[in-house]
Amino acid sequence: MARQLSVIMPYCNEYPQIYFTVCGIRCELEQSDIDWEIITIANKSSDQGFEKMQRIQTDRIKALRYDEKLSHWCAKNHGIQNSTGETLFFIDGHCILSKNALVNQYKCFIEHAEELHGTLHLPILYMNEKGGRELEYKLQANITEKKGIDNPKNTAHNLHYSFTRYKHTKPFHRVSCMSTCGMMISRKLLVDEMGLWPGAMGIYGGGENFINFTIAVMDYHINVFHRPNSVHHYAEKRGYAQPLTAKIKTPEGWIPMGEMQIGTIVSTPNKKKAAVIEIYPQGIKDVYKVILEDGSTTACSQDHLWQVYSGHVLTLAQLQNNLKAGIVDYIPVFTNKDLVFKQLKTIDYIGEAECQCILIDHPDHLYITDDDIVTHNSWNYDDWVRNRIIAAYMYGGEEWAHPFALNIRGRKEVLEGIYQEVVKTCKTHQDHIEAQVKLSPQEWVEREAEEGRFQGVYK
Repeated sequence: MARQLSVIMPYCNEYPQIYFTVCGIRCELEQSDIDWEIITIANKSSDQGFEKMQRIQTDRIKALRYDEKLSHWCAKNHGIQNSTGETLFFIDGHCILSKNALVNQYKCFIEHAEELHGTLHLPILYMNEKGGRELEYKLQANITEKKGIDNPKNTAHNLHYSFTRYKHTKPFHRVSCMSTCGMMISRKLLVDEMGLWPGAMGIYGGGENFINFTIAVMDYHINVFHRPNSVHHYAEKRGYAQPLTAKIKTPEGWIPMGEMQIGTIVSTPNKKKAAVIEIYPQGIKDVYKVILEDGSTTACSQDHLWQVYSGHVLTLAQLQNNLKAGIVDYIPVFTNKDLVFKQLKTIDYIGEAECQCILIDHPDHLYITDDDIVTHNSWNYDDWVRNRIIAAYMYGGEEWAHPFALNIRGRKEVLEGIYQEVVKTCKTHQDHIEAQVKLSPQEWVEREAEEGRFQGVYK
């Protein structure tokens, strides 16, 4: 029997916060007249979160688990496929809802369904050591003429978003795009009409581009609910970690990973500097020693990222599989102010250790660790590129996605290969969406500008 509301909550190493988030939502819904359920999805979570969710399972709370890392979007799909609610609400395991926000949002969503004509989102209160402020998204668009032999359609197409201050309007107001954390949407729209998130999407980015801009070209609306109803967003635990004892090179010398702070300046392999902009504590994790051909070593978790000679970004687990298969990988080392590549020889398990990962403000997301080995922070450019191309293909088809793919930073032959793979993998899903498209992306951007909702860059 279908319920009225399904709360979908993916998480990865978010205990104990996931427990408090679920219990808070349960207490609020139990006091309402809504027929509800909560679906939690442990996405290769290695802490106690899944076991705690199992202990509080009822006929209304489901604890699902994936041992192989899913993308955030596929984890949400898995939750949806195991839910029955006619209305879906999404929240991450590291977030907290303000008092009565979910019940108030649901009532507004049902009562104003015709006027909303799409989604209803909670404002996001991003929390840090200085407090927080309420934010929403603003649209960024770039539709320009860029002629050249590598760009057969002579255009550069891109839609994206950035943060802007929340604009207080009761009971809600329309925006061009918004976060999926705190999103309420009908099952009919997301499942039947949009066909869920594309299953080919990887871990990094693209899922919100797909939701926002596919909704747009299908001529639905994106709306933000009024305060004080909001979602408090705390830093998630990404998992791509090094032990706290790993050394990080800075202009002032070597600093242990455990002493990194937001704002710490680190050295980068392009002979420049970058600031640490996020820190993600990971708790106790299995740690492996990475040994290069000259004896240089460092240590990291299995899901830590490495940019190899080919330009691809691989996890340590993928490097381990390559070693077993006899595939040779070369790791960058910053030696005498030059970047050289040295063969990866062995990867040895050395035990458990407390770990964390960092995010730095650097276009290549690379920093220098023990023995001048160059490693990657919490980002995977290959995955990000593929996901953005998937999203562009879904909402804009080949005419939009191909120029977009060819104007991303990277080698043209690699980008073309990723694009062709996306078209082959996602064509059936894109055909389903294209049959329901009412506007082209450019027509939609022009309308947003005319109606005063566009705040980005449109050329």
